[in-house]
Amino acid sequence: SYAEAAALVVTGLTAWHGLVELGNVKRGRRVLIHSAAGGVGTAAMQICTSLGAPPTGVVGAESKATWLQERFPEAEVLVRGPERGYAAQLAALPGGGRFDCVLDSLGGKYFSAALESLDPMGRIVHFGATASYGGAKDGLFGLRKWLTLLPGYLSRPWVDPGQLTPTNRGVFGFNMIWLTDRVDLLTAELDEMLDGGGLLARPPAVGAVFPFAQLPDALELLNSGVTVGKVVVEVGDDAEAPP
Repeated sequence: SYAEAAALVVTGLTAWHGLVELGNVKRGRRVLIHSAAGGVGTAAMQICTSLGAPPTGVVGAESKATWLQERFPEAEVLVRGPERGYAAQLAALPGGGRFDCVLDSLGGKYFSAALESLDPMGRIVHFGATASYGGAKDGLFGLRKWLTLLPGYLSRPWVDPGQLTPTNRGVFGFNMIWLTDRVDLLTAELDEMLDGGGLLARPPAVGAVFPFAQLPDALELLNSGVTVGKVVVEVGDDAEAPP
């Protein structure tokens, strides 16, 4: 469908570039995927499944875990929660919670725990930090937002290059926005993704579709963190501009 096509390119390329180009994910590699029920996360789960790399998906709610487990019944699914430390939750997973690649969109303490979970030659690929910078969005002159952001900024993890060498670990960061001028690179990766990522056999998950006139509602739903898959906004010839 048009909605599935809209949900395919950016999310699929983000997942493919992070996993394959940077994460070196191949058959048999163990992969941890943060925010696994979102647009990029579900694409990443599908790519790993198609490549034969067992994925473990991390989500923030039981409802998302149920939905993700139904979509990927062979995958491990972890619900992060405050009742136990995240590092302990990873260690309790089958295999002791060791991974060859982590696709990280959370940052903060989740980044630190994931980095420690890497086996030698493992790679953590960081493309977001919602755990550090996803605080309150309102308040007087945005004051509540900044009071929430500041602790996350000050407590963000630091990576010591001297500790990466003896442990044979790698840290990569990327943002697809800064690669949009690399048409040659992205075109080649898109062809590879469509050929080997399994995203055509199982179309991307679309969690909600809004007409363009309801764009603010779409953004509010996306910011709520309750959605699964991709939120799509349809723009037609007769679409009205949002208020």
